[in-house]
Amino acid sequence: MLGRALLPNGAAGCVLGYGGNWSVATGVAEAILPRLNSAGAHLELHVGVKAPVPATLRRTACADVRLRWWLPQRRHLGSFMESLREKDSIEGALMDMSGLVLPSNAAGFLKTVSSEVLGKIFQTHGEQQDELLWSRFAEVLVVQCHQMRLKNNADIPGLFAAAARVLDDVAGPSPDAAMTALRTH
Repeated sequence: MLGRALLPNGAAGCVLGYGGNWSVATGVAEAILPRLNSAGAHLELHVGVKAPVPATLRRTACADVRLRWWLPQRRHLGSFMESLREKDSIEGALMDMSGLVLPSNAAGFLKTVSSEVLGKIFQTHGEQQDELLWSRFAEVLVVQCHQMRLKNNADIPGLFAAAARVLDDVAGPSPDAAMTALRTH
């Protein structure tokens, strides 16, 4: 359905994707690749996480030469913009702008909110239905918020990533999912 909404059948050029995580990238690949014409068309993903590329996406890339990705070096938006400048034309671009739009008072809110309230926000609006995991993430986030001396909304993605590293739980939650929960609250 996503591919049908974004591309006409038989797209013959390059489609660029930016942002998200490897799970999102896998979903985009599954939706877009069937819509691409095999003659010279390809999907190029610029994903901003340093986690290893999942095996499912590697297998897809081995089976379908139309799939390419860029691992982030410094800022993946830089690689996306560089790639965009190099192309004569593109069929479309998929942008994950979710981390850029937060309520203007989000940093102030995070400085004053308790871990209990924050945990409830994550449980209500987060992707995962794991009360214990969200509660632990909220506790770590509140401590990290005070240690990092959060100043404004631009500091929030780094704060969430630091909290995820400290929590170090393979089950998650992802910083992106937590940002989405905060944004929808």
